[in-house]
Amino acid sequence: MPSPVKALLDANVLYSNHLRNLLLQLAQNDLFDARWSERIEQEWLRNMEPLTRERIASSTIPLIRTWFTDALVVGFDPERVIGATHSKTRMARREQSTASHFYSRSRKGKKSGCGDGHKTPPLKRPPLS
Repeated sequence: MPSPVKALLDANVLYSNHLRNLLLQLAQNDLFDARWSERIEQEWLRNMEPLTRERIASSTIPLIRTWFTDALVVGFDPERVIGATHSKTRMARREQSTASHFYSRSRKGKKSGCGDGHKTPPLKRPPLS
C-alpha cells in the first residue's frame, strides 16, 4: 500500500548520491511517495560536472523513472502564485491583522463612536470556585 505522504524531492536532495539513495530507498519501502519534476531533474543535471551529468542523464534518471513510475510530476505551472507568497504581502497582512486585533481590544468597553478619550476600566475577573 503506497504511503499517503508525498514528498517533493528538490534538486539539492537529488544532487547528493548518498542522500538521493537514502531517500529513494525510504520511498521504495513506502515511507513516503517520492515526487519530482523534469524542471527539478534539469536543475540537478545543470549543477553536475559534465561527465557525471552524462552518466546521470543516460543511466540514473531512466533507472529511477523505471522504479518510481508515478514520481514525475507533470501538468503544473511553477510560476503560478498560490495565496500570499510574497514576503511583503504576508508581512502587510500580518501587520493589518495585528493592528485590527489591538484596535478591537482597545475599543472594548467603550460605546461605539463615543470618542471621549477616557480610559476603559479594567475587566473584573470572576471569583475562583
